[in-house]
Amino acid sequence: MAETVTYSWLAGFVCFVLTMLLLQLYRIVWREDSRGYNLPPGSSGWPLIGETLSFMRGINSISQPRQFIQNREQRYGKIFRTNLFGRSRMIVSVDPEFNKYILQHEGRLVQSSYLRPFRKLIGKYGLLSVYGDLQKKLHGTAVNFLRFERLSVHFMEDIQNLMHSTFAQWQAKGHIHLHHECHQFVLNLMAKQLLDLSPSKETEEIGKAFGDFSKSFVVHNDFLGELLKEDLHSEEIIADFVLFLLFAGHETSASTMAFAIKFLTDCPQALRELKAEHNALIKRKGSPRNQNLTWDDYQSLKFTQCVINETHRLANVAPAVFREAIADIKIEGGFVIPKGWSVLVLMNGIHLDDKYHSSPLKFDPWRWQQILENNELYKNPSFMPFGGGLRLCPGMHLAKLELGLFLHHFITKFRWEPLDDDKISYFPVSHLTKGFPIRLHPQEQMN
Repeated sequence: MAETVTYSWLAGFVCFVLTMLLLQLYRIVWREDSRGYNLPPGSSGWPLIGETLSFMRGINSISQPRQFIQNREQRYGKIFRTNLFGRSRMIVSVDPEFNKYILQHEGRLVQSSYLRPFRKLIGKYGLLSVYGDLQKKLHGTAVNFLRFERLSVHFMEDIQNLMHSTFAQWQAKGHIHLHHECHQFVLNLMAKQLLDLSPSKETEEIGKAFGDFSKSFVVHNDFLGELLKEDLHSEEIIADFVLFLLFAGHETSASTMAFAIKFLTDCPQALRELKAEHNALIKRKGSPRNQNLTWDDYQSLKFTQCVINETHRLANVAPAVFREAIADIKIEGGFVIPKGWSVLVLMNGIHLDDKYHSSPLKFDPWRWQQILENNELYKNPSFMPFGGGLRLCPGMHLAKLELGLFLHHFITKFRWEPLDDDKISYFPVSHLTKGFPIRLHPQEQMN
């Protein structure tokens, strides 16, 4: 018995000593790391894990997703030092002007620097992983692929034709989990545009096992074919690049579509006004409900644009960007972000901030009417759902177009009712906790 007590005491003492040594080592490394710099205020939290648990607990709060940010902002200001995800040298910013400044100085003051697990997911040559000349070339290729001429003709036609066949399948099912179905729909669309794959069992398998789909590359009259014909990049670069576009293009758009219908379901006034706008368009055109819209039709839907912007603000499907300082960055207050430090630009911390958006957790598309009328949308640094600078999302206009066309055909074809009380969670990324199960009814049955 005495030996057991002695051993337990000794083990506890050793653990205590090791903990103290670890803390001391952490302090020494921290002091050495920050010596000579007037760092922004903040806290390093616990050794190794830092403030990661507090950060995750905050964004996992459905009622207060800004809890972590708000607490730090009140103590330290809009730009503060912290320790997240194993990065002890991290600065977080919820300052709109500073965020804009950081994004506009890509390649001069900062460069993309995402967490290693995310980089492995998107590939060595995904758009978020590369920088310098290669990033500019690949970004330019994506922008060219999504240029206005393709969006206004080819994408318009392909999106709507696929919607007609997909919605017929949804109607036959009667009840669906909307997010899952949107996920497969957008994946089919992106597979068609990028790889010239038509909806089939093959694309369903891609959706189930995303990492294995590179084996199904087929070279036709598509984006992949154009890349290979140019012969400017290695096959590894092309594979990672196309995989990234497929992943980013379908995941974010699918989530946004499901969010939009959820938000409209919870805001009957907005749904009524949206339906009125689309029914008025159909009446003006004197065409059947299922006729395809033109680019001019899409541009004329002003309230729809408000719904699109509000959905992107509240859903925050791309909540943050990671950057690494490649030079010392001087900021207001005489503080310095040293070279080599990470900068986490939190867009959702601004999108859900009542200083910039009144009642930020409320779906209020009318807040955008005056901004759009005055053509001030892109001048507003407190709204950057697609990032900015050299890394502005090349699919920004495609994402808006997909959502606008989806809203038109969905609300004019169906009425629906939720089958369960679904909630929005912002952890680890924005999603509907139950996938938004709904029962569909043909719109004609409303009369």
